Formats: sequence, C-alpha cells, structure tokens
Amino acid sequence: MDQNQASKRDAIRAAIAAQLRAERAAKGLTQVETARLAGVSESTIIRIEQGKRDLPVALLFELARVLDFEPGVFMDAAQARYKR
Repeated sequence: MDQNQASKRDAIRAAIAAQLRAERAAKGLTQVETARLAGVSESTIIRIEQGKRDLPVALLFELARVLDFEPGVFMDAAQARYKR
C-alpha cells in the first residue's frame, strides 16, 4: 500500500470513528452500553472509535440498528473525507 492509499484509508477510518462517536453520544450511550447492545466487545467499539480498526459491514448495520440511524450515514462521512 503506497502512502496515498494509506492516507486515504486513515481518513476513512477517522470519518467513521467520528461518526460513530457522534451517533453514540447523540443517543447518550457509553461505549460499554453500545458494545453490549451490538453484541461485541467494548474494545471493538473503542478501537473503531480510535480509528484503529476497520468497521465490518455486518457490524455497521448492527450499530445503525442499535443507534437508530441509516447505515449510509457512515458512507457519507467516509466519502466526504476520502474526496479531500
């Protein structure tokens, strides 16, 4: 992976991380509560929110269900960062 690809991947992860934090905070949930509701470990949520882990598609849909928002919100945020 070249530097430009790595930079774009980091930007996408950062956008998804920020969007997840915002959606979770809007619902007044902690990382622990969100993880429990989504059926994943707290460390999974933490690593995604830190931009250190990719968000699998299945988990994206589960988080969208748990946090009550459209999955496309993540894609919109990631696409906006990717184009920069």
